[in-house]
Amino acid sequence: MRSRGRRIAIACDHSEQSEQALRWCILDLYRPNDVLILIHVATAADRVDPSPTDEAAAGHGRSNPSPRRTASADCSHVHAKTSWKVLDRLAQLCKDRGVAFSAVLTTGAVQ
Repeated sequence: MRSRGRRIAIACDHSEQSEQALRWCILDLYRPNDVLILIHVATAADRVDPSPTDEAAAGHGRSNPSPRRTASADCSHVHAKTSWKVLDRLAQLCKDRGVAFSAVLTTGAVQ
C-alpha cells in the first residue's frame, strides 16, 4: 500500500525570495507522495484575470496527473493575469523537477 504524502502550502509572490523559498522546499522538505500547494494572494493593485492560463493548468508532477488550479469566487472582480503569471513561473519549477503541485489564487487586502 502506498503511503499518503503531506500537503505543503507555500505562499508565493513575485519576489526572488519567494522563488528561493520554493526551491528550498523542493530540495529540502518535499518527499515522494507529497503535494505542494502554491498560493498567491492578489490585491486589487495586481490587476489579474481569474481564468487559468494553459501553461500552469497543464503543468504537473509525476504523481499528480491533473493538478488543480483554482481561483476564489471573490477573485472574479479582479483582473488576475499578473497573479497567474506569478503562479505559472513557480509552477514551472515544480514541473521541471517532477514535483506534484496545485496552484491557488485568491484575493486579499494588504493590512
